[in-house]
Amino acid sequence: MPKPFLDKSVLPENIATHRIKIQSELVSLETLSEIESELPVQFVYEGDKKCLAITYDESKVRFSQLITTLEEHNIQPLKNWWFRIKAAFYDFEDENVAEQSHAKPKGCCNKLPH
Repeated sequence: MPKPFLDKSVLPENIATHRIKIQSELVSLETLSEIESELPVQFVYEGDKKCLAITYDESKVRFSQLITTLEEHNIQPLKNWWFRIKAAFYDFEDENVAEQSHAKPKGCCNKLPH
C-alpha cells in the first residue's frame, strides 16, 4: 500500500492507483524518485514480478503523461492489447476526474430561491 500524499492539495477522491507490467530488466529507484519529485505521483516497484504500482492525482496528471515520462527515462511498459485497453480507460477516467474537480459546485438542494 503506497504511503499517503504529503501534499495536502491532493484530495482523496482524486487519487488513482494502477498497476502495469514493465519490460525493462533494471528499473532504477533513483529514476523513479526523480519522477516523483517532478509530478504528483508515487511508485512502488516489485522487481520479482516486474510490476509497477502507480499512485497519482488524476486531476493534475494523466496516465498517458506518466507513461510518456517513464518511457523518456527508459522504463518501458509491456504494451500488449490488454495494456492498450486499460490505458484508454484510465485516460478517459482521468479526463472525467479533471473536469469534475475544476467544475463549480452545484446547489445544496432543489429549492427555488426566495
